[in-house]
Amino acid sequence: MNNHFAIAVDSGKHTTKSVFSINGNLHKYKFRTLVQEVQDLGVELTPTNQIVELDGKTFLIGDMNSEAQSNYDISKHSIEHLLCIYLAITKYLTQIDSKNIGIPNIRLAVNVPLNIYKNSVLKAKYEQFIQNQQKTISLRVNRKAFIFRIDKIILLPEGTGPIYQRINEFKLKRSLIIDIGD
Repeated sequence: MNNHFAIAVDSGKHTTKSVFSINGNLHKYKFRTLVQEVQDLGVELTPTNQIVELDGKTFLIGDMNSEAQSNYDISKHSIEHLLCIYLAITKYLTQIDSKNIGIPNIRLAVNVPLNIYKNSVLKAKYEQFIQNQQKTISLRVNRKAFIFRIDKIILLPEGTGPIYQRINEFKLKRSLIIDIGD
């Protein structure tokens, strides 16, 4: 049985979006990129929120968190983005019922700011950070256990608009891109 799966994740400052294909059908998933470390939350979760346990710590992800929890740091080399990327992967693994396939190997495409994309040292550090140095990643989402390995990662530049799609059209022009994000 195949245990290699592809997923694309855009963990933005406001919303994390992911897309994957199962049997030719495209599936999209999104949630607020609001993360807070919690202990004994004591309230019932709404459907747009998740409790994620990783490395002995517990985090609430979703819109139950205050906007004050937003991380506007320019770098995506943060626990917030790491957790949101991993959460998006677990949503995919839930859809494919991964419990019967061993340890899933994920082929991940993720966007990064241009300062990371254009710097080979920052790029390598970010890849290792997201891949967990190619070791298995185990976490719990709403008390359900998940384990996977990020086999390959492709970093893509964010905010490039049509420039990379129609490179010949823009090659000799000066262009300005305004990336509003989501």
